[in-house]
Amino acid sequence: MKRKICVMVLFLILLSYVIVNAVPFTTMGFMKVPDAYVLPKNIIKISTSAYIYNDQNDEYAKTLPDEMQFTPAFNLNFGVMDIAEIGFVYNLLPTIDDTVKWPNDKITKDIYYANIKLNFLKETGKYPSISIGVENLFADKNIDDIYKDKFDSNDDQTYNHDIDDYKANSFYLAISKSLLLRGIPFADYMEMYWTLGIGLNRFVGQSGVGKTMNGIFGSMESKLSKSISLVLEDDGYNVNFGIKYEIEKFSGMLGIYRINELHFNPHPRVAFGIQYNFDLLSNKKYSDRRPTFSQIDKEAPETTVIINRPLTEESGGIDTENPLEDNLIKIREKRYKAEAIIKEIEDTLK
Repeated sequence: MKRKICVMVLFLILLSYVIVNAVPFTTMGFMKVPDAYVLPKNIIKISTSAYIYNDQNDEYAKTLPDEMQFTPAFNLNFGVMDIAEIGFVYNLLPTIDDTVKWPNDKITKDIYYANIKLNFLKETGKYPSISIGVENLFADKNIDDIYKDKFDSNDDQTYNHDIDDYKANSFYLAISKSLLLRGIPFADYMEMYWTLGIGLNRFVGQSGVGKTMNGIFGSMESKLSKSISLVLEDDGYNVNFGIKYEIEKFSGMLGIYRINELHFNPHPRVAFGIQYNFDLLSNKKYSDRRPTFSQIDKEAPETTVIINRPLTEESGGIDTENPLEDNLIKIREKRYKAEAIIKEIEDTLK
């Protein structure tokens, strides 16, 4: 297991040195869509990410970033009192090179900004998790002015959304909820997490469908196994798709960024990210940031789906709404095991 972790870390770190542009996986969610969950108290998340983009022989290459620039992002997030999350991002802005029209066209500018999210409603069996937040806090407000003569914001095909990703003070409201699907053709059940939200600035598209949505964004995560998840999201501008692989405290992310731009730009933007969760200062784990389904709920279709609520320090680690919940779960587990053994014996006797 340790060998697999080391290989994954080295592989993704090497990839981060050949990736380019405004970087996904720096938001408080998946690729570019924040969710309503926050890090547990005292947990620290460290991540680096970027993506590969090749504009060679591209019809619109004159208005898109240079080929194979080095612009990774580094992200540091903290969980505060189980109700808030604070993140800091360092991102190298891509160099824009349009030698045909502008003689002094080399512009580089590193960006520092913060992301903050406050959760004011925890998810329960009936209600979703609700949070408000802001992205790109303290980002350079004049960053768009640097490129105002180089891009036409009314034309998606010549407008560089990378620059828009850095729009300062992008406030948002996000709602997230877990879901357990049964009866699907290829599995007995599937855990899913959906998010729906609305935001300002970077979440608002400038033309086309993005402009019509007017800041509405959303995502859907499907867990194929304990370690592997598929994520589909719309960030207000574009559709993104990715896969997440988790090993202990590490997570690796791989995705295709801006899928709906492929109709005029045949070169996909392939995004990469790696994350480490430091939990030595906390009595919780990274997985506690959102509810999970118990094994009984997954394997017992005749029972009502119950989401395990996070245990609180105030309750002494016991659900105050049902103090006997832990004992009941253990009894039910033993009962299902006994029923399985009895069924095996009956089948053998037959």
